[in-house]
Amino acid sequence: MIHSRKDASCVLWGGYAWGNVGDELTLAIAWHDAQRKFDGNVTVLSRNPAITSVTIPAARVVRYAPRRPPRVQRELWRLLRRWQYRMARLQLAHYRVQDQSFADLWVQTIQRARELWLVGGGYLNDLGPCEYFLLPVQLAKAAGVSVRTAPVGIGPFRSSRTADLVATALRGTDLTVRDKASEQWCVSHQLRSKLRRDDGYRVREVMPELAQIPAAAMGRTVRIGVCIHRQQGDPDWSRTQLWWTVLLRQLWRVENSVAVEGFCFHTAPEADQCCTRHLLRASGWRLADVEPRAADFRGAVRRVAGFDAVISARFHAVVVAAALGIPAVAIGAGEYYWDKMQATRRCADPARDAATDVTGRLLRRLNKRARVSSWI
Repeated sequence: MIHSRKDASCVLWGGYAWGNVGDELTLAIAWHDAQRKFDGNVTVLSRNPAITSVTIPAARVVRYAPRRPPRVQRELWRLLRRWQYRMARLQLAHYRVQDQSFADLWVQTIQRARELWLVGGGYLNDLGPCEYFLLPVQLAKAAGVSVRTAPVGIGPFRSSRTADLVATALRGTDLTVRDKASEQWCVSHQLRSKLRRDDGYRVREVMPELAQIPAAAMGRTVRIGVCIHRQQGDPDWSRTQLWWTVLLRQLWRVENSVAVEGFCFHTAPEADQCCTRHLLRASGWRLADVEPRAADFRGAVRRVAGFDAVISARFHAVVVAAALGIPAVAIGAGEYYWDKMQATRRCADPARDAATDVTGRLLRRLNKRARVSSWI
């Protein structure tokens, strides 16, 4: 049993603890808001409490451990996930409310809360295990617990079944979305929603120590941070890699004035680190290895704060740069990333925008800010 003195007025849940800096940042913002609203009576559900305790050391964290299907069904799920882009309609709804034990701590924590708060992020789509993320919402509604969301991204969906599942789960909640595509999706599914920009823009509220970006000295070498990864839903990764190569070579031609540095916004080495390093070297930049992302999101944010400009395939890296007044370009390949990158208002699609045009626009923006005396 959970003693009443430990009952949480608010439970936070979302797509964090998978290694993505942006998700840890939006968790920190949600924690900041919930602490004030619920007088510190807040609990965080987490698939990995060790990671979440690093993000928010003061938090009470409860492990989210839903019951899983039999082994044969799990093996089939793994096979389907391996081919998820081609077989999205065959996803298995293997997390069900009726399969969860009401003796589990995480279930009791939700049932005894006043509110379930969904942290901001882009986890409500069929590019990942949507049922896994929706289960706490379904349990909260079954127990009469109110549900609200921070600004979330919804969609895209290849499977109408998954789209209907999300619409049903979110109906009747206090729903806030972060981009126009998500807002339009809500309208098409008769869901009331509010539009508000992503919580990552509020980074200074959880990191007040961030200093103002100083004006660069005339003639100084300009540092451009680059973060590259294979985006979910990219229809042609081979073409996108060639596009990145052209963009980086264009910057290499003004090497005397520009220093390009790779950075990570994800902890998985096979994501940002390996991809950025490979494309930088393929483009002629003879650099040291790209440093992995720090264990705490604050370290990654500070790294971005040290750049004069940012070009990134990670959404929240661009959001942080924008919040700090740093010129940035968001790269969006495929429907999912393009929809959310458009909210940054500085985005480029490798399928539609020439790489040389993107670098040209960025360099002109830097010139106008008097970052250097002459570029070309």
